[in-house]
Amino acid sequence: MATSFAMWADDPRMTLPFRWNLVTPDRLGSLLDGDCRPDLWFAAELVDCSARVLARSGGGALHFVGRSMDSMYDLLTGVLAEDPRLMRLPFSRFSEGWVPDDEWREEARVILTRCGVTPFRLARTGDPVSFVDIVSTGRTFESLYSLLRDWVEEQREP
Repeated sequence: MATSFAMWADDPRMTLPFRWNLVTPDRLGSLLDGDCRPDLWFAAELVDCSARVLARSGGGALHFVGRSMDSMYDLLTGVLAEDPRLMRLPFSRFSEGWVPDDEWREEARVILTRCGVTPFRLARTGDPVSFVDIVSTGRTFESLYSLLRDWVEEQREP
């Protein structure tokens, strides 16, 4: 399995999902023409929550899991001028009863590697890493933890 994973990790076709950068709206062309201003009724709470996440991160990397924290990621990348410690982690757990297979695990490892989340880096860099998400049932975090735990064991990292 390690050989096939190495091949996936080095495959330039395996890129992270594309996402428009709304910080530079001039590059969007006519995409926003005719759209009205959004109702940001939650802005104060978003700012407060973002400040708490930053305060609790210990100055380390923040990996925004899935898409539920896109608003916080967008706010913080605007405020912190796209700080390299702020990263999106396109990782999600599917429906209840779904069982990950070997292909999914390999693809998930490629995504984690491209995001800088590997057993080696987690064990051997002194910088803290925080995973930011809104948790409902905990299935995504359970999957992420299980994937990392198995990978750490396989790589024999502390």
